[in-house]
Amino acid sequence: DSKTYEDLSSGHTLGVFQLESLPMKNILKDLKPDRIEDIIAVVALHRPGPMENIPNYIKRKHNNNLTAYQHPLLEPVLKETHGIMIYQEQVMEATQVLAGFSLAKADLLRRAISKKIKSEMNNLRESFVVGCQKKNIAASDSKKIFSEIEKFAGYGFNKSHAAAYALISYQTAWLKSNYPVEFFTSLLNSEAGKTGDKLIYIMIELSRLNIRLLPSDINLSEVKFAVQKYNNKFCIRSGLSNIKNIGSELAKFIVLDRKNNGAYKSIINFFSRMDDKLINKRQVEFLSMAGVFDTLKVDRSVVFNSSHNLISLAQNFQKDRETCQQTLFDADLNKHNTEVILRNNSSWSNTEYLINEYLSLGFFVTENPLAQIRPLFKKFN
Repeated sequence: DSKTYEDLSSGHTLGVFQLESLPMKNILKDLKPDRIEDIIAVVALHRPGPMENIPNYIKRKHNNNLTAYQHPLLEPVLKETHGIMIYQEQVMEATQVLAGFSLAKADLLRRAISKKIKSEMNNLRESFVVGCQKKNIAASDSKKIFSEIEKFAGYGFNKSHAAAYALISYQTAWLKSNYPVEFFTSLLNSEAGKTGDKLIYIMIELSRLNIRLLPSDINLSEVKFAVQKYNNKFCIRSGLSNIKNIGSELAKFIVLDRKNNGAYKSIINFFSRMDDKLINKRQVEFLSMAGVFDTLKVDRSVVFNSSHNLISLAQNFQKDRETCQQTLFDADLNKHNTEVILRNNSSWSNTEYLINEYLSLGFFVTENPLAQIRPLFKKFN
């Protein structure tokens, strides 16, 4: 898929298995992979030792005239990797082609070299030189070739392992290139609750790809991040369980109750339906900080300041449900009672509003407060 290789060649590999580290991104930008064999080779080479062959591999890929073989018989064995011995399978095949080793004997050599068993290596070296003579390869040349094989085999990687990794690398890269919204939704779900900078890099990548991240919403969010259509465009909707201190149990309860009993019509209606054993004051505060009640037309700071009263309200409704009594508070409370429950002590400044959003979600949805002073950063370069 040309789009997949184009993205790999640009170093856009965030979330791509085995290929997302900064050194690997730089290698891919230089390499410009265009086939699965390139990914297999990079996975095998990107380790201490074989790493020194990466610049050579890249040069030979882009200029075939630089490709050289220790012996013409090795061309079919090493053509795929531009004359560089990368895999243990190549080491084994080289001994078969040059010295007529059986597969079992070739595997003995591979094991002896990788485990540095000197006595076995000396015996096999002699056997290799004798075998090469039968193919009209001079002893001096065969000894030189054996030394090269010995060097490569010391850190050779088995291709079967590298290929299995590379296939998953390609599959994740293909999904990212062709289904970016779904890919990043899954990636966000896998990173939810973790610490570190990964979330920030995901947000930067979403911005680059022009994928909109919608805020958590009490009537629209699922338990986790989910794909949703907004203004005829597929976007990612932030979930409820990824809000700090909320957890999956409360998030599942909120979503299930909404699906069974319809949308939450007001802040009072929401708390009248909550199980007080599942929700506490701190969770109410973080739900408000995340802005989940914004579409119910209640200020975030009001919900935050009223968290104690709202929990008491939920407890009263729960108590009445358990005793099968008609509650003193109806779901459609009159204006007076609503004003008693909702306390508007003090509103948040714009900075508090945004910082609280960040503290609850781990990222900004509304805007980044530093965006307002971007000209200042530019002024200081």
